Amino acid sequence: MDDKISAVVGKLQQRLGDDYEVRIVDVTKNNDTVKKGISVRKNGEKIGRIYYWNGEALEAFLGDVESSPLPDIDFEMSLKKQKDNIVAMLINAEANKERLKDMPHRMVEGLDLVIVYKIIFKKDSEGITSSDINNGMMAMLRVTEDELYTIAMKNTKECYAPDIKSMTETLNDMMKESQDIVEDIPETLFILSNETRQFGAICMLYPEVLKKFCVEKMIDGVFVIPSSIHEVLLMIADKNKVDVGYIRQMIKEVNYENVSEVERLSDSPYYYDVATDTLRIAE
Repeated sequence: MDDKISAVVGKLQQRLGDDYEVRIVDVTKNNDTVKKGISVRKNGEKIGRIYYWNGEALEAFLGDVESSPLPDIDFEMSLKKQKDNIVAMLINAEANKERLKDMPHRMVEGLDLVIVYKIIFKKDSEGITSSDINNGMMAMLRVTEDELYTIAMKNTKECYAPDIKSMTETLNDMMKESQDIVEDIPETLFILSNETRQFGAICMLYPEVLKKFCVEKMIDGVFVIPSSIHEVLLMIADKNKVDVGYIRQMIKEVNYENVSEVERLSDSPYYYDVATDTLRIAE
């Protein structure tokens, strides 16, 4: 595979010419997974773009990159330019130990998760162009982690509003095209994310979201099940009657059978308690 990627890089360099630097890079993604990428950077620019060739038709891949090697994006790494584009997301602390060594981050009290930061350079119908903020980028932005946290949490809450749907509603939305309707099931399971369904797990840290949910449902607390970095499940159940060990085993099985490694969040169930307004790993 490495030889094939090297051949792709050679052809891409030839097509783009000497104005661009094209090279293979190892990209460390969520949960310390490493993926081979192709970095395309215009000479004189500090930041390039990473493309991933997955064995698709070579001419089609080269054509896509050549037609837009770098989108019309302002990559200037200054706080003035990027302040409104800085957002926060949640990842697992233990599974990202190596990656976190080069990233500003903040441990979430009571959980096995950390808050990290991204810059959203572009968001449209074609997707999101973003970059994790590493220590070098933080230095270029001339901010502290405390300042990053304040900026990112404000932007994230304002730009990515929380969205809670019941499992019945979600399944019916998914089946609209087939016109199959799921009959009402006991409303004890809900999906919490944001409206874009991208990096939405952090919505469980928005002030008042879990508390408001519990007040509306007239419950003392709710189990929070980490589904992925994009969403969590809210499970209404009696805390004193639930087998937490069983839930933990269920989460682990689903993670390793149905969730890609790069999108896994945690194997731990959490519990939000209204009386203390705290979210902790369930015991």
